[in-house]
Amino acid sequence: AYTALLAVGERELAAEAAVLAGVTETNRGNQETVWENIELAQALIVDAPPSRSKAFVLHWMALAYSLAGRSDEALEAGRAALAIAEELDLADVRANALSTIGITRVSLGDLGGMADQKRSIEIARASNSVDVIRSPGNLASCQLESCQISRARETLGEAATVAHRFGSVWYRDWIGPERVTYQHYAGEWDDAVRGVDQLEREIAGGDLTSFMEGGNRTVRARIRLARGDVDGALDDMRRTRDLARLARNP
Repeated sequence: AYTALLAVGERELAAEAAVLAGVTETNRGNQETVWENIELAQALIVDAPPSRSKAFVLHWMALAYSLAGRSDEALEAGRAALAIAEELDLADVRANALSTIGITRVSLGDLGGMADQKRSIEIARASNSVDVIRSPGNLASCQLESCQISRARETLGEAATVAHRFGSVWYRDWIGPERVTYQHYAGEWDDAVRGVDQLEREIAGGDLTSFMEGGNRTVRARIRLARGDVDGALDDMRRTRDLARLARNP
């Protein structure tokens, strides 16, 4: 799509295609491809005037930076996207940008990012945007980071409900597997292990990406170790280590 759009002079749409291709590769752990596409998109919009496409690209760049632990760049791109979205009244981009800004701030220890997340949810709900899935999902992650485990689980449940309503791939790749973490904390260890086993089968069958595999295997490793299965725990952590080296992000 990027090449075809660029060939007919649609530079901003080509930038959108490139940045989406990059973010999609994040879920597969192909970081070299991620950044190749991000750089293509950035080059196309850097001197462009404010527009929906520029805000769109800046937001997804912010997400890529945030996932890579490049927090300063994530905040800069996210705030630039937010400024354009507010100027042009782009509700979906506002919701996404605030969500990314919020989760990045919380990752830096700034709990003021929680307010960004809540604003993001309000905007997404008011516009009936599919981004109402991502916004509570990220808020749940922030609540978990700040030890609000029960509240985080409730928020994730809200995200799952909305994901089902929209039929979103976010549920299968992220929200569904994320439940394993909460089952672990709640002492529902058998359910957590079954969840990881199911995830492995779906990845092996090509139904899911490996986006959540490392986190899920870490949970299962802890459960296995607590149950005395040292070899099983080490197997999980070796695979988690290999996935982390491939993904090259926090």
